[in-house]
Amino acid sequence: MRDVITIVLAFMLAGPVWGQKPEAAAEAALHEGTLNVAVHYLETVLADTQAALERVAAAPEAQKGEWTGIKPLLKRLKEDLPGVYFYIRPNGDYYSVERDFTNLNLSNRPYFGPLFAGEPVKGFPVYSRSTGKKSVVIAVPVMVNGSVTGALGVSVFLDALTDETERVLALPPDYTWFVLNGEGNTILDRGPDYIFMNPLTQGSPSLKAAVSDALKHESGTIAYALDGMRRGYYRKLPRTPWWIFLAKIEGAAATPPKLKLSLDRFVPELQGKLEQIDASVARLIGESRIDATKERAVRTLLRTL
Repeated sequence: MRDVITIVLAFMLAGPVWGQKPEAAAEAALHEGTLNVAVHYLETVLADTQAALERVAAAPEAQKGEWTGIKPLLKRLKEDLPGVYFYIRPNGDYYSVERDFTNLNLSNRPYFGPLFAGEPVKGFPVYSRSTGKKSVVIAVPVMVNGSVTGALGVSVFLDALTDETERVLALPPDYTWFVLNGEGNTILDRGPDYIFMNPLTQGSPSLKAAVSDALKHESGTIAYALDGMRRGYYRKLPRTPWWIFLAKIEGAAATPPKLKLSLDRFVPELQGKLEQIDASVARLIGESRIDATKERAVRTLLRTL
């Protein structure tokens, strides 16, 4: 069911491709659909992680600043997303799940001031001080009676996030993808060695120009030369200042035929699945006989669906 919903969402958001020639429409749909899946996945990871940290920040243990109580709560979060989970005191000293009191200080990190002014941190790139790994920080303040008394966060390992994004996208070898922040720093890349490089200062002239223009817009097409021509699409994440780029490498190994999208076959199959979902949902709603004015009854039905 989740795979069907992902495909449905991708094509609902893919844009007007039906007026194009079949081959061009199929390639455009593949690009746009893949970008939609990637954007949804990354936004979900970031939003879910921030929400989980906020729940811990509201717990009594965090409100009291008790590390022994905070640690097991953060440890549970690590099971869902690899990284270094930590608690920061107002002076910058911090504790981590792995090391307890680290004897390190974060007060000179650029995100520290805004964080202790009450602003959450959403994907700030760093080399982790406790592991040395390339990471991005997601962090939230602990608020008590309107004052910031500490902060909770995680340094998400970018190699692990790259691997998981690669698994989700499942692209053929003649494609490349990467994620940049607003300063042009590479946050994720299909080639992990490029993470933290900046194409605005280290890329080819055409890549610099293409990226510089892309970072001024929400979405569009991109073409640049880097060991051959690369053409594709890009899109900004809705709630995070990250842009994801997807490009086909001209002259690279061809996409295996089984991975090519056949709209003539796909559209009828998709329509059939949608009709099955529609009939199933309608039947379950009809059988439930719920009182739609009761929130608890509606939530129970939604969980069942």
